[in-house]
Amino acid sequence: MNPSKLAVFVVHQSMSVIVAAFLLGAACGPVHAGTISAPSGLKYGDAFRIIFVTAGTTDATSTHVADYDDFVNSQANSATYNGSLVHWSVVGSTDTVNAYQHIGESSAGVYMVDGTKVANSTIRGLGNHGLWSCDLLAQPTAGIDGTVFSGVTVWTGTAGNGVTYETINGKFGLGSTNHGPNNYFGGAVTEVGRVPGAGPISYDWVEAGGIPSVHINSQQYQMYAISDVLVYSVPEPSSFALAVLGGIGLAFSSSRKRRLAD
Repeated sequence: MNPSKLAVFVVHQSMSVIVAAFLLGAACGPVHAGTISAPSGLKYGDAFRIIFVTAGTTDATSTHVADYDDFVNSQANSATYNGSLVHWSVVGSTDTVNAYQHIGESSAGVYMVDGTKVANSTIRGLGNHGLWSCDLLAQPTAGIDGTVFSGVTVWTGTAGNGVTYETINGKFGLGSTNHGPNNYFGGAVTEVGRVPGAGPISYDWVEAGGIPSVHINSQQYQMYAISDVLVYSVPEPSSFALAVLGGIGLAFSSSRKRRLAD
């Protein structure tokens, strides 16, 4: 091979490697704290959701579910997926809003940030290891940064089937004003869950159950948050990445023309 053409061939191969590496970096991007990764085993286009336990605590005195959404989003460390900020909903019920409706029903699997699968879906009544099926694949115990919590109480206001916790004495959702019969509890109380629950075949991750499961709602406890439905995909390269690649291509083209002219 002509030495000049050989040089062009070597440069071409080197540039191909550089461009491929750059494209890979542009597509995948560096992993930073606060970045959500798709669970392993998913295919492109598969949907999933992330659930986490907040590190911070709050009371349960507000009757507005949006206030709890604001709280869990403030606890998410501005987590992103594919470069976009992830929106979170509280896994909780007020006396007028059911948790299963608030978080939305979806066939997307539910995972913790480490990729552990918690449930096959958030569809109520479906069974098959759904979030509201009393048959979880794993207990939700991890925070947004992967910290595993144990022996903590969470505000939910929710029964294990995803609706507001209710007994013959009334409802005990987030922001409840129910003191029990004849002020039995000595203050307004709300249903709680346990982290971890007694096991996958249990509702007590969200509904601890019985009289001890309703607590005076001015106390400070953690909460569960669940993401909107996310889709496993590779982000498009940024405009900066495309500009750099264009510059590399132009430089290579000019170099090749000069060498061929020699």
